[in-house]
Amino acid sequence: MILEVLNVSGLIAFSASGVLKGVKSKLDLFGVVVLAVITSLGGGTLRDVILNRVPMSLVNERDMYLVIVVALITYFIAKKVENYLMFIKILDAAGLAL
Repeated sequence: MILEVLNVSGLIAFSASGVLKGVKSKLDLFGVVVLAVITSLGGGTLRDVILNRVPMSLVNERDMYLVIVVALITYFIAKKVENYLMFIKILDAAGLAL
C-alpha cells in the first residue's frame, strides 16, 4: 500500500518535471505530454529491467492515464510560472526521493 502511494507520488513529480522542461523548451502540447510520459515512466521501467523484474508501469495502464492527466493540468498551470528552474529542481529531487 505505502509502496503504491510512493510510486504514484514519484510518477506525479516526474511528470510535472517533464512538462516544465518541455514548456521551458517551448514544445507544443503533444511534445510536452510525450516528454512527461517518457520522464515519468521511463526511469521506473529502466530500473525494473535492470533488476530483472516485470515493469509494472507497462502492465498497469492506470499509471499512463495518471501521467497524461497530470501532464495536461501542469501544462496549463505552467503558462503562468515565471521561474521554471527552481520548480524543475524541486520536482526532480522529490521524484528521486520517492
